[in-house]
Amino acid sequence: MRFLYFLFASIAVISVRDIGDDTLFATPYLGWIVDIVGNIIMFVAVWLLYRLDIRSLPKLSQVTVRINWKIFLYPPAIFSLLYAIFTIEETQTSDQLDDMLVFVIYIFSTLLVYLFIWVYHVIAENISALNENKILSIEVMKALAQTIDAKDEYTRGHSARVADYSRMLAEKIGLPLEDCENVYYMGLLHDIGKIGVPNEIINSTSKLTAEEYEVVKTHPAVGYDILAQIKSRPDLSIGARWHHERYDGKGYPDKKAGKNIPLLARIIAVADSYDAMTSNRSYRDLLPQKVVRSEIEKNAGTQFDPDIAACMISIIDEDKEYQLHE
Repeated sequence: MRFLYFLFASIAVISVRDIGDDTLFATPYLGWIVDIVGNIIMFVAVWLLYRLDIRSLPKLSQVTVRINWKIFLYPPAIFSLLYAIFTIEETQTSDQLDDMLVFVIYIFSTLLVYLFIWVYHVIAENISALNENKILSIEVMKALAQTIDAKDEYTRGHSARVADYSRMLAEKIGLPLEDCENVYYMGLLHDIGKIGVPNEIINSTSKLTAEEYEVVKTHPAVGYDILAQIKSRPDLSIGARWHHERYDGKGYPDKKAGKNIPLLARIIAVADSYDAMTSNRSYRDLLPQKVVRSEIEKNAGTQFDPDIAACMISIIDEDKEYQLHE
């Protein structure tokens, strides 16, 4: 009903404008300047209607969407400009525009902008829902990572740090934003397969036996099987399965080598080893920064991709105060 009232108000505005045509158009361009101002006021009124009508619908009231009011300057500006040009051309041959034509221009412009606002709201609502789902997914992944890390008191926060270091490396290499985000998610879940490793092995303070080590080596495959069930994000399983592969092909579980190891898995492998060396363990304290740097440099080309190792060394050199550790 409010919108119908607004249409009737538009007709009234047009009528009032017609009354003043003789005086308004007596001064050059004053008439169409008034038209532009009038149109802007009308579109502001449409915005108010949007706030009162569309936002009050039960289906949409549960979603909060911030809309930049500046977008509503463009439609009135475009319509007013076209209207002004058309008015100037017509007034050269006639005293005033046909009343019906003026009515159609105003009503069509109003309806179109009202539709524009509605479409924008629907798009904004969908974007908001996608953002909420993305935030929820990240929170769930972080919760899973914390659950896995909690199995070992010495690895609390390990997955989150590996995720952070992996993203830093991806950014340093110059990968696209999407890959930087993906490697972060993979880093969060790279050790999820440890859920299948008995606690007594994970928390062992003595050197693992050959049999125990073989059990530990199963966690990449277990993690892969778990994450492969997420059909919408099959890439998440990449980091879980191949973060223990070596550049020289002597890693596990598949003994992949060189560029046959997925790039993001090679990144996580470096980040994982870096955090292991810069964290306290049951059998040692975190290593000095110089030792960590030396180990990464020494194993470049054998354990690590040499290019990624070089990027890690660059990050270490930039960390003058040795802030990147547990």
